[in-house]
Amino acid sequence: MGNNQHANKQTRLASTLHSYHRATQALMQLKGVFRSLEIFDFRTTRSGRPFSSWGPITTPDFSVVNAVTSIALEPPQEEDLGQPDSLHVAISPTPPPVFTPPPPATDATTSQSRDKLRSKLRRAKARLTAKESRDPLKDPPPHKHLRHIIRGSTAPIHSKIQLAKTRITAPGWLGLQGDKGGDRGVHTLDYFFGPNARRSGFTLVKAPESNQPRPVVDVDKKVYAVYGSMPEDANFKRDVHDPAVAALEAARHLRLSPQSNPAFIRLAGFATGLFANWAPNVFSFYIDYMSDFYARYPDLLRPFKNSIWSACTFNLGPRTYTLGHRDSANLAFGWCAITALGHFDYTKGGHLILWDSKLILEFPPGCTILVPSAAIFHSNITVGVNETRYSFTQYTAGGLFRWVEHDFKSELDYFAGMTADEVEKERLLGLQRAVVGAGLFSTLDELLEED
Repeated sequence: MGNNQHANKQTRLASTLHSYHRATQALMQLKGVFRSLEIFDFRTTRSGRPFSSWGPITTPDFSVVNAVTSIALEPPQEEDLGQPDSLHVAISPTPPPVFTPPPPATDATTSQSRDKLRSKLRRAKARLTAKESRDPLKDPPPHKHLRHIIRGSTAPIHSKIQLAKTRITAPGWLGLQGDKGGDRGVHTLDYFFGPNARRSGFTLVKAPESNQPRPVVDVDKKVYAVYGSMPEDANFKRDVHDPAVAALEAARHLRLSPQSNPAFIRLAGFATGLFANWAPNVFSFYIDYMSDFYARYPDLLRPFKNSIWSACTFNLGPRTYTLGHRDSANLAFGWCAITALGHFDYTKGGHLILWDSKLILEFPPGCTILVPSAAIFHSNITVGVNETRYSFTQYTAGGLFRWVEHDFKSELDYFAGMTADEVEKERLLGLQRAVVGAGLFSTLDELLEED
């Protein structure tokens, strides 16, 4: 091989090595871009549903990063300079273009990125604050798309109870006391299930695997309770449940009120949203009566501004459970929100027993369940000796609705000026109030029609 050919071969190899070096530098910078594309998540709603009607086409066995990098970073084939040139035509060497790397990020660009992030966080916080400060009596929660919620929820829980025939007082505002339909004992799961069970006919309802709500329906297909689960928030345990538990543990010793705690404000609003979505007619009934009540008594304080209920209870445990009972003082056909908190194995204890329905619901920490607590007999399974369980309940006394209905008068004053016929008419209205109240609850089909 002549000196010229040898020189040309050396020049080509040098050019190839230089080009390879430039390509390597460029692709190492692009590698991060490809990787970010490979793990890119389509923007979704809080329920996980993509905004776009088109879904991604995934190829799990293919990696853009690996494919491109393996091509770009493959070393050039070595050539033996002592062998004949494999190329028939000599290529004149051309000076390679100068590769200019992108300028490093300056303090100004870094500062702009930080400012954008802070601005985004401020807007998110403002949206959350506005949502939590919403007064449902003056500004009811926006009606969500129930069609999407119902179809996204898990299968309804069917029971043999008929809400219209539940036991309430004659005037129709309050529930009846007594233990008919259940008992007041302290129970564990083996009382209902297993070889030594002493009760039969009960159904164990497992906690939903997702955070989608699950309606409980009666024989008339009315949604009379909601297994509300918990907010769809990956940080819910860290940001809401754990701070709520810490607040209750502090309150046990310091006698502090958790009502200004952001975690409980959020739990109160979440339960109110469940109420508005799954029982809109009953929710409107609350708005009508409670708006009049607080307009008459504007100085009365409510537990939470963003809650529809007029009272709440913090059960501080440390091993909270209830014996069988009806909350007879609550509105007979109203809903009570129960939120479980603490650290316990919800598959072994803490369950909510609905005696009339013969349902036993797993009740995980952080979960909220809405039930007509004045109408149905309910209690809890106990938790372990070394476990902690707290509860947060919200409710409204039936007497407040009666007070508004009777023109803000006592029973004695209200009936004092009535004739015998008018008194009888009021009595008959009371007897029908349970049926009318139960009629306010919606079936799943009716909820879909309202959407």
